[in-house]
Amino acid sequence: VITTTQVKAASGSILKADLSTTTWQLFILEGSALTPAGTAIVSGGVLIWASTTAAGEPDFQTFTDDKSFFAISLPVANPYVLKVYTKE
Repeated sequence: VITTTQVKAASGSILKADLSTTTWQLFILEGSALTPAGTAIVSGGVLIWASTTAAGEPDFQTFTDDKSFFAISLPVANPYVLKVYTKE
């Protein structure tokens, strides 16, 4: 593990680190956020709960881009609930 302090102190230098061969068990969730009418939700908030219900604070969050697309890496072993929020 290389800390941020070590990186800052070695700015411009190559730092060696051991990599793990352990599987991360992640997948990439990609999507496009649209209103019920099919309009792209630009700069929307995507909140994600690692659960079968959207209760309490979300476990993950990301945002849509200028074309309504989003992507996030998530653990594979959970069900998920997604909600998209927009200012409009």
